[in-house]
Amino acid sequence: MNISSTHVFERIKHLYDFKNLTELSKYFGKNGNWAASMNKNDSIPYPQCVQAAAEKGVSLDWLLFGKDSYTLSKSAVLSEIQEGIYESVELGILEEISTEQLKATSALILKKLENITQISAEQIKNEKAVS
Repeated sequence: MNISSTHVFERIKHLYDFKNLTELSKYFGKNGNWAASMNKNDSIPYPQCVQAAAEKGVSLDWLLFGKDSYTLSKSAVLSEIQEGIYESVELGILEEISTEQLKATSALILKKLENITQISAEQIKNEKAVS
């Protein structure tokens, strides 16, 4: 199975919302043309792929091969739920709620999501190992 460096770099750009390869290069502490040069030589940046997968909660299968969809950790999903609720309060959609109410509501929503989706236990273990 062939891995396309162009596709890998596009997926990394998408994960971080980078506009170009220069932004990607600088994020990973490289010179501005590093990613473009790697891509031109059809080289895969494996250490940066591992870092991106760990930071963004995606599988390496998806990042390298485009297989499956995102694999999100439980904590990443919970964080997104909390941010959404907080944003709803900020926009005036919901009334003010306490931090405890925010956490409890988020946990209940996550529990409902767990009932209809499979959140990877392996990803959660990997996340704890990286931390």
